[in-house]
Amino acid sequence: MHHSLFDRFQGALFGSLLGEIVFKRQTPTNLPNWYEISNTLTSILLQRGSLLEVFPQNFPNSYIPTPLQNLDFSGGSDTAALSSIPIVLFFHDSLELLQQNLVAFSKLWQNSATVQNDLLMWGYVIASILKEQLNFSNAITQLSQLPDLADNPLLSLWESLNNPLTGNTKLKQALRQLGKSNSQYRLSLAVAFSSFLAIPTDFRLCVKLVDRLDYNPTLTVPLVGALAGAFGGYLNIPIAWRIALQKHPLNQHLEATTLQLLSVWAGVDSAQTSFYPQNVAIASPLVIQPRSTIPLISQSSTKYPFDIDI
Repeated sequence: MHHSLFDRFQGALFGSLLGEIVFKRQTPTNLPNWYEISNTLTSILLQRGSLLEVFPQNFPNSYIPTPLQNLDFSGGSDTAALSSIPIVLFFHDSLELLQQNLVAFSKLWQNSATVQNDLLMWGYVIASILKEQLNFSNAITQLSQLPDLADNPLLSLWESLNNPLTGNTKLKQALRQLGKSNSQYRLSLAVAFSSFLAIPTDFRLCVKLVDRLDYNPTLTVPLVGALAGAFGGYLNIPIAWRIALQKHPLNQHLEATTLQLLSVWAGVDSAQTSFYPQNVAIASPLVIQPRSTIPLISQSSTKYPFDIDI
């Protein structure tokens, strides 16, 4: 599947709101804490280009820089993963920078060591999806070969749920059994990964599968929505859901925010610059050259065999 990066960015961000807007079927009195954190992270990335810019060197765990103060970091890995989506999108093309920023971000959370391991898994999965490098037939083995993920407990959990199409009854029984020795936060991520991997090309079925499972749907639905959105793009979200997303107050000009995030990632000088990806081309440095450096016959003074003097 070939989708524009803007469509994939937008799909991940809008997909993460499905739990609050489409499946919750009520207007929340308060914004979810992960959404407020995500918005703040986006602002930091737009202004500074890196989350590390707001942290002092070798900062201790639980240190919260000024832009992120007064935000709620009491959740677990699933909440942290949803909060981190702007970081993952912004640094998806560099695993080194992605790791550095996710490790810094993980220190803000309770049980930061667990959150760090799970965030790296989450970040690498989405980065692989965006770069079209995830091997869907053997994703767990592929990811286990990365040094940072080799001993990640989330891999074994994911593998235990690698066949979610067997039916809700069997899956719920497996979840009850796994829940006795694993945190709900980590298990929510495993549910999202396995459900997405089962039917990645069908956004509706992928999300419906998680919703009907009814396992922590407030977080598992937006988690799988973000994964499916990163893969299939915004246009793969069912039309009725897109309309609901666009009309809801939580949207808050999310399309414009996505444009700004993509433009800064692409190297546009200012996040305020009007940037419409459907009208421009984006390439690696030195690939696109000024017109004057391209040898065009129409611009050359050199005579060619078919030139005719008049």
